[in-house]
Amino acid sequence: MKTEASHSELVVRVHLPVANLPSGPGQRLGLTAVVEAADGRLAYWALRHDCEHPDFHRVASFVLAPDPSGSPSH
Repeated sequence: MKTEASHSELVVRVHLPVANLPSGPGQRLGLTAVVEAADGRLAYWALRHDCEHPDFHRVASFVLAPDPSGSPSH
């Protein structure tokens, strides 16, 4: 994992070799983060949120790959 931060932006890059991912039908992946701003506000990030409020344990939110548009969900 590599992070880059500026005053207004945080970039997190995660490299997952395919050999380290589970294989077989029905396998899913959930990458998530909770980011705390300097003022204490929390932001919840995931490859996908499938409901109104973030729930990182909700299996329906897991995906095998991020959205094709490249946009994370928050």
